[in-house]
Amino acid sequence: MRERLNPIKWTRFGMAVWVGCALLSGCSNEPAGPGNPPDHNYSVYFRDANSNGYYYEYCPATDSIVDSFKIPYPVYWGFQVSADGSEIYGRALNGVGIIDRSTMTVVGELAYSPGDIAFSSDTRYVAIQGEELNILAFHDRQRLYSAAVDCRGGSFSLDGSHFYFASEDSGGSFVGVVYLDSNFTATRIDVPGDAVIWQVTPCRDGSQLVLYRSQGDLGSFFEAYDVKAGAVAFREYLYPGYGMMASSPAGDYVYYTNGNSPYVNWGDCSFRVYDIERGRTAFLVNTVGLDDGVEPVCVEVSTLAITPDNRWLVAIDAGNVHLIVYDIANQRIDRYHDMGMGITQLTVQSGL
Repeated sequence: MRERLNPIKWTRFGMAVWVGCALLSGCSNEPAGPGNPPDHNYSVYFRDANSNGYYYEYCPATDSIVDSFKIPYPVYWGFQVSADGSEIYGRALNGVGIIDRSTMTVVGELAYSPGDIAFSSDTRYVAIQGEELNILAFHDRQRLYSAAVDCRGGSFSLDGSHFYFASEDSGGSFVGVVYLDSNFTATRIDVPGDAVIWQVTPCRDGSQLVLYRSQGDLGSFFEAYDVKAGAVAFREYLYPGYGMMASSPAGDYVYYTNGNSPYVNWGDCSFRVYDIERGRTAFLVNTVGLDDGVEPVCVEVSTLAITPDNRWLVAIDAGNVHLIVYDIANQRIDRYHDMGMGITQLTVQSGL
C-alpha cells in the first residue's frame, strides 16, 4: 500500500526571464526543439530530503503532484525510473533493488556495484555502472555484458546499439564504447585533457561526444569532442562548475548547468542550450525570478530532467528548494515553485 501525503499547495510566482545570446558567440536564430508538440502526461520523480523517505511523482503537463510514496527498499545512493516508467531501480549500499511502480513491491535485487544507472530509450537494455560495468536485458535482467572497469555518467545511443561511459586509468580519461549489436565488443576513445570526465552523451550518429568534465574546486568544462578528427570541437569553462547536462530525446541539443559548490556561496542563475549540429551554444536561459514581485531571487540551477516527448524540462536549484518548469517548445520558463522541501534525486523515464 502506498503512503500518500496531502497534495502540495503550489505557489505561483512572477518570473523575470530572458532567453538571449549575451556573451555567447555565434548564436542561432532557430528554436531549440520541436514546435508545439502535443502534451503527454509524462512524469518526473524526486525525493524530499526533509521528510522521512517520501518520494514524489510530478507531472509538468498538468502541473500537479500525481503521487507521493515510499520506496520499500533501503535506497542510499539514489534511484532511477526505467525507460518505460514501469519500474524503479533503487541503489542501496551494496546492490540494486527493483521495485514495481504499480504495486510498489520489490520484484528483484541485483548484487552489482551500485553506481549510475542508465536505460536505453527503446527499453531493451539497462546499464549498471560503478566499480564494474554490467549491461542487462531489461525485461528478463539477463546479464549480456560485464567488464571490470570503474565507470560512470554513461548513456545509450538513440537507437540502443551503443553504450558510452566515462572512465580513466593510468593513461588518462577516456570514453568506453560497447557495441551492443556486434557481439558486445568494446573499445575506448582517448580524450585529451586533465579534467575528469563525469558525463558523456553521443550525438545522433556518434560522430561527436558531449562531455561534462570536472577539475574539482577549479571548475569544470563542457566539451564537444569530434571523434573522427580526434580533437575538441567546442569547450566552455564553467565555475563553480558543480553542474550536469541532459540531452534532448532526439539527440540534437544538450542542456547544461553551472551549479553551486560547497566552497562557493554563489552559482550561475541560468542554464545553457548547446546545438550539436551547429557546434555552438544556441542560447542561455536566465533563471532570476521575482519571488514576491519586488525582490529578485537568483535560482542557481543544478539538476535537469527532460520529458521523453521533448516538451518539458524540469530543473531544481542548487539549494534543492525551487522547482523550475521550462517550456521547450516556446523557449520560456513556464512555472517556478518554492516547494518548501529539500528536492533531491530528480529523475525521469527515457522512453516514450
